[in-house]
Amino acid sequence: MCNLPNITPYLGLAPQLGRHVYIDPSARIVGDVVLGDDASVWPGSVVRGDVNSIRIGAGTNVQDLSVLHVSHRSSRDPEGSPLVRFPLFFVFQAA
Repeated sequence: MCNLPNITPYLGLAPQLGRHVYIDPSARIVGDVVLGDDASVWPGSVVRGDVNSIRIGAGTNVQDLSVLHVSHRSSRDPEGSPLVRFPLFFVFQAA
């Protein structure tokens, strides 16, 4: 369990952080989120695993002011829309 104020459990699921992860103090990580080794989340970004899972691979860079969230599981879509990013994937803010 992490004691950083910007790392928040949700419904009993706490974010899991790999080794050498950087999370800017102004970023927020919530719920069912896994950050791989050497991943980074930059200023103002939100990674919200509240209704489904988010898996961010090793070396991934979530850039400034990005918002990552997911959709609910349902009978029409049993898996919902989890978010999975593989190693060395870069997420940019849409302007």
